Amino acid sequence: MSLYGDEQRVFAHCRKAPGLISDGAARVIGSWWMDGPLGQSFASTGAVEAGLWDELTDRGRILGQVNDNHRLALEKLRDYLARHAGRGPVADWVEVWL
Repeated sequence: MSLYGDEQRVFAHCRKAPGLISDGAARVIGSWWMDGPLGQSFASTGAVEAGLWDELTDRGRILGQVNDNHRLALEKLRDYLARHAGRGPVADWVEVWL
């Protein structure tokens, strides 16, 4: 799923973020769950295409199968994706990380 150090940084960021998570946190979380073309596109370009959340979370089913830290990270990602819905590729996205 991810490297332990990245997970701990993301979980800490999610707990501290009062609103939306950063682009870097969103990219890391998305990379953990990408399992299709929309997820791969988000992880590599930052594009937020219709259906991305459903693809990443198996239509939300994954939320009931993960621990509290991963659930929080996914909920923060859901909010991030909703805010940036329809966004196309982001310049220099490949350099964005937490």
